[in-house]
Amino acid sequence: MKRVLALLIICSGVVSADENLTKKIDSIIDIISHATPTVSKTEISKLDDPFMKMESAKSSSGEKVEVYKPSTKKKKVYFTLHTIINKKARINGQWVTEGDILQGYQVMFIGTNYVKLKNKTNKERSLVLNKPDNSHIQKGGNNDK
Repeated sequence: MKRVLALLIICSGVVSADENLTKKIDSIIDIISHATPTVSKTEISKLDDPFMKMESAKSSSGEKVEVYKPSTKKKKVYFTLHTIINKKARINGQWVTEGDILQGYQVMFIGTNYVKLKNKTNKERSLVLNKPDNSHIQKGGNNDK
């Protein structure tokens, strides 16, 4: 009888400790499971290169030194045309109309399936709305239920 009672006491201690551990784990999961904000490709493309470029040069006294060379590479601007509705276009998650400026490009024209953009140097870009892939939809058949 004493053994059974001792076994019950030990098991109840393990179960209560296990419940406390479960509660702690659940609270930690609740803290870390909240949605964290993400950064879009557009925002990432706007960032400067974090790495310094070094090159060899000669100082005025003629000795060889390493100097910082700033990047002269132009950043490529990416656009994604999501949808067009009533002469309004959603580009990179932002609604625009003709005349609006988006990342240095002016929205020149919004068609039924494309948008024309132009920057200050008169470089034009056309964004075409891709047809959705509906190959997974079965044709025919009775969908009314």
